[in-house]
Amino acid sequence: MIGSNVRRLREEREMLQADLAQRAGASACYISLIESGKRDVSMKMLNSLADALGVPTSILLEERPPNAADIPMEAEKAAI
Repeated sequence: MIGSNVRRLREEREMLQADLAQRAGASACYISLIESGKRDVSMKMLNSLADALGVPTSILLEERPPNAADIPMEAEKAAI
């Protein structure tokens, strides 16, 4: 669930795993393991991933993979 949400959001933003890894303070290998469901994610890393993707942490925990068009980016939320 978390891994598929991370992958979908990353791809919708046209980011490489290496890009997300750099922004979240992780390795690209670790991002790959998260996305494939082979690694659990700490709350600290979950928050870092959400920040790097520009979404609330709760979005990464949703059952249904989110659609980027449905999620306001952090900059858009600040303007509201």
